[in-house]
Amino acid sequence: MAKCNCRYDKKQLDTKTAFKVVIKDKNAYFCSEECYSRYLTEKEKQDKINAEYDQIYELTKQIFGYEFTGYSLLKREINTWEKVGTRAKIISYLTENKSWLSDVMSKEFASDFNRVRYYSVIVAGKLHDFKPKPVEVEKPKVVVDETIYDAPTQSLNKRRSLAELEDMF
Repeated sequence: MAKCNCRYDKKQLDTKTAFKVVIKDKNAYFCSEECYSRYLTEKEKQDKINAEYDQIYELTKQIFGYEFTGYSLLKREINTWEKVGTRAKIISYLTENKSWLSDVMSKEFASDFNRVRYYSVIVAGKLHDFKPKPVEVEKPKVVVDETIYDAPTQSLNKRRSLAELEDMF
């Protein structure tokens, strides 16, 4: 009996009774199909988080004007920024203030560590009061019927039947 561990909850399983899935040409074992679906959900969440970190890193590279070697340091700084705002707010702040941050970061620094730390202090300080610009929603156009009705030329004071009034308008 070959033994394996569930990829999601790390329980020890028998390979013959475990739920088997091939991931990147390798067998992956799970307790059940439910465990596998929970694993996929967690993986999607983590992939989204990693994509946001990568987006912040790319924005930071554009602000610095070169590819720096401090991805893990920046990621640690982002974790402190998240005490002030969400990753979406951070991305919004960096996008809206890219040119200003580029001007501020044009100084000379002894190392990438110093540059990232200085950058982090600025972003953390400004992020607290930052309010993203509201997304403008396009208002639907209202179509107004501009038909102009001519006023009847006959006097309305005279008694008339309903049929006569309908013919007037």
